[in-house]
Amino acid sequence: KGEILGITGLVGAGRTETVRALFGLNRPTSGSIYLEGKKIMPRNPQEAKEMGIAYIPESRQTEGLILRQNVASNITLPIIKKFERKPGLINFKGLFEAAKEWIANLDVRPNYPDMLASKLSGGNQQKVVVAKWLSTKPKVLIIDEPTNGIDVGAKREIHQLLRSLADDGIGIIMVSSELPEVLAISDRILVMRQGRIVAEFDGKEATQESIMNQAVPKGKVAGGVI
Repeated sequence: KGEILGITGLVGAGRTETVRALFGLNRPTSGSIYLEGKKIMPRNPQEAKEMGIAYIPESRQTEGLILRQNVASNITLPIIKKFERKPGLINFKGLFEAAKEWIANLDVRPNYPDMLASKLSGGNQQKVVVAKWLSTKPKVLIIDEPTNGIDVGAKREIHQLLRSLADDGIGIIMVSSELPEVLAISDRILVMRQGRIVAEFDGKEATQESIMNQAVPKGKVAGGVI
């Protein structure tokens, strides 16, 4: 609770597969998952969501958003049942009001709930995906490559947002291949290699060199073999 846990490693290290298992998208072959001291095993994303886990995938355009729908519909998608007056009838006024609050809270620009998600910049699309999962009031927010494909200014905003969410008590699990990003905002860092966690660092003590020493298989260096 209140911690940003960074998970890093080389491509193919098993980072994404691990966090997808926490969200019920992959079935783990071994190991246990505990949330607030209780053993859990979400069988699908719906169960994970009900347990208080949210997952923002690496590709916001293919997995995180429905680009042909508007911002309001994307933000409220996981909680759409809250706006059902009766089966098949949606309270769109309430839905748009809820979306406006999240748009304001996360400073989505432009602040038009009826704008198509496809029309937003990469950074603002990412804010919409974050808002979508924050609307479920998660205990744990998993985010895979949070600043992939967005500009420097938007990266700073996303980092500040993640820090603010952690300060509010949400547990953040952040997967990132960008070591400067991992070092900048992680309280604790796990390094994965060949499907296993091989090292753990305090965020204040880790360096790019110490992380890479653990991430690269022994006997190999970046670009070749010793």
